[in-house]
Amino acid sequence: KVVIIIVGILLIMIIIAALVFVLIPTITKSKENEDSLFVLVEAIGLSSAVIDFDLTGKILNVNKLFAEYLGYAKEELIGRSSAMLYDSEYFNGQKFKDIWRNAKQGESNRQVYPYRHKNGSRVWLDGTFNGITGKDGQITQISSYTQNATERRNRNAENRGRIAAIARSMGVIEFNSEGIILDVNDHVLNILGYDLSELQGKKHSFICQDDFANSREYQILWDNLRNGQVQNTDAKRIGKHGKEVWLSSTYNPILDDEGNLIKIVKYTEDITDRRLRNAENR
Repeated sequence: KVVIIIVGILLIMIIIAALVFVLIPTITKSKENEDSLFVLVEAIGLSSAVIDFDLTGKILNVNKLFAEYLGYAKEELIGRSSAMLYDSEYFNGQKFKDIWRNAKQGESNRQVYPYRHKNGSRVWLDGTFNGITGKDGQITQISSYTQNATERRNRNAENRGRIAAIARSMGVIEFNSEGIILDVNDHVLNILGYDLSELQGKKHSFICQDDFANSREYQILWDNLRNGQVQNTDAKRIGKHGKEVWLSSTYNPILDDEGNLIKIVKYTEDITDRRLRNAENR
């Protein structure tokens, strides 16, 4: 009996040792994964504005950055309805309802969202709404991770306003990097006598004299533009039915944030009458 008891105890000890050998690495790995996730979430919170909602839209938590973007203290937001963050028209509109419904279904929504600052001004936050699942796989809350895009939006709106003002008083042609005409405003169409459909897709050389289009000067013009250099020209161009016009133009390369050429925008003015008067005076 004593031998049997000893053997039994040894077996139990072996089983326990085996379990410890198997479980400790698993537990350690699980703890390491949890620590990694915690560090990741903390890192996101340092660089992004974060807000958490329950499924009814009540604010559960916000980080310091989100509160600062909207001019609040964290305590002023936690426990309140998400309705306080938006203009009522946007909050009650179908677009926001769709965003919320998709997030509750586990679909991430990426766009620029219009928030309302504590002082009533508009704040644009660029990011996502995400449904967060619990251990059972069900969505338990909605979290949003965003960056402040207000300055960028305002700057873009200002630039669009300036460009629109220029376009109302000057001719504008847009080209891709190969010199293909992308768009032409009405001023240029009237000067050259073409419809838009007759110019879109054509090369810039289509409205140039053949000798100029085949010249070294023309090649240098486009090489400089592709290298991001602004070019100014006073040049003869050919309109519909061979109509000759003189245009004073500035070619402006448009670059992305990495310095890559997106397109070339030409602002132009008809100086035909002035050229003719000058020729007569000479």
